[in-house]
Amino acid sequence: MRDDLTPKVIERFWSKVDRSGGPDSCWIWTASRVGGYGKIKVAGRAISAHRISYEMAYGPIPEGVEVCHDCPGGDNPACVNNRHLFL
Repeated sequence: MRDDLTPKVIERFWSKVDRSGGPDSCWIWTASRVGGYGKIKVAGRAISAHRISYEMAYGPIPEGVEVCHDCPGGDNPACVNNRHLFL
C-alpha cells in the first residue's frame, strides 16, 4: 500500500463512499469528481478514488497501468468497489 495512505486518509476516503447497496453493488464516490471519476487529495495531490480503492485492496499499481471497472451495470467511473476493479 502507498506510504501516504495513513489511517486518517483511509478514514476520510471511506467517509465519502456510499456502500449502502451491499458488498456486490457499486460503491459510489460521493465527493469531488472529474470526468465522472472520484478524486481525493492525498499528500497535496488529487488522485483517482478508484485507484486508491484498488491499492488498499490489492497493493501497488505498476507504473503506467490503468485500473478499469467491471461493474454489473457496465462501466461506472464513480464506483470504488474493489471487487469491480481490475488492472
